[in-house]
Amino acid sequence: MHYLNIHTLYSLAYASPNRDDTGSPKTLQYGGVTRARISAQAAKRAKRIGYEYSVDGDRTHRSNLLAERITEIASDIMAQAGRPATETQKEAIKAEAAKRIGTLTKGETAATAAETKTEQDDEPKENQGNRPPEKKDTLVWLDEYEERRLTQEVITRILAAAGTPDQAATFVQPQTTQSLTIAAFGRMFANSPELQTEAAVQMSHAFTTHAAAVDIDYFTAVDDLREHGAGHLGIQQYTGGVFYQYCNVDRAQLLHSWAIAREPVAENRLAEFFAQLLCALPTGRQNNAAHHCLPKAVLMQEARQPISLAAAFDVPVTADHEGLLVPSIKALAQEHNWVRAQTPSWVGRSWATQPDLVTPTLSLEEITKAGAAWVLEGLQDAR
Repeated sequence: MHYLNIHTLYSLAYASPNRDDTGSPKTLQYGGVTRARISAQAAKRAKRIGYEYSVDGDRTHRSNLLAERITEIASDIMAQAGRPATETQKEAIKAEAAKRIGTLTKGETAATAAETKTEQDDEPKENQGNRPPEKKDTLVWLDEYEERRLTQEVITRILAAAGTPDQAATFVQPQTTQSLTIAAFGRMFANSPELQTEAAVQMSHAFTTHAAAVDIDYFTAVDDLREHGAGHLGIQQYTGGVFYQYCNVDRAQLLHSWAIAREPVAENRLAEFFAQLLCALPTGRQNNAAHHCLPKAVLMQEARQPISLAAAFDVPVTADHEGLLVPSIKALAQEHNWVRAQTPSWVGRSWATQPDLVTPTLSLEEITKAGAAWVLEGLQDAR
């Protein structure tokens, strides 16, 4: 069974982790009511960044400023070698890096990179920063090992007038990467499809298990040097509730794409990746809401194919004396049992953090280790 289906419930009291272009929390219509929503794109970025900042030696950069970064790395290497780069050499390094990076993306060369359109990003708009309007280069995603290889290729070519041909992106290995997040979430190179990495993790948009409303928060900012009145008046929009999120892990694809799956560091990195996959949330309005919460229920099940349990909440959960969380867990358990009854040979082992879902239960820390162990079991099957 190559897939691990992961179902998570978490409760946000008052937050706006992901909002639209009007500043309102994102929503969707489902089951005849409006639900609060958190986009998969925003969630994946939060989980990627959370993992990479928790693990040493597995950093990536997704940017249209990689040529500038390569120039900085090359300058440091040359300075340490006692051959500081001149300004002319720095410009040449930047141009060569841009040319080589441009071979990965559709129609991009050193001459046309500034004219290409921006590829759709998986980062929430509020986290994208102030991007210069004149720069329209396609975002390229590289891991730190690929950045180092590219830097060495560029230095060699600039200093020795040698190296690989301009059109060859030898710093990227076909369909494989040493980065766990790239292997998990995949990447596309429009001009070099043979080098792209298929995603091993699919993720749904999270939504509330019940009807949800947007609350308007009127606020004032006090001017410390004024005797009367406020220095600023404004409004912000928030929502809350019990959110359901589904994702699945394609074990065969992950082990195929992740080049260091057989190395000793693999198990710890996988455990941390699962921890972030379950816990990390987008950071919109975090300073005002501090929505730092752990998932209240996690269910993992191995299966022959991806299977979502979103239908458990087609009928919106309604609050009773136990609130919204307990009825949500019961609805998820009912859908889980229905799937097992309908497809007994399609599903295998299950792990959960709530007894209503699976007994015996695991702690959150234990279930992240169980996920890591499940992935590595695939190495035995491949022998």
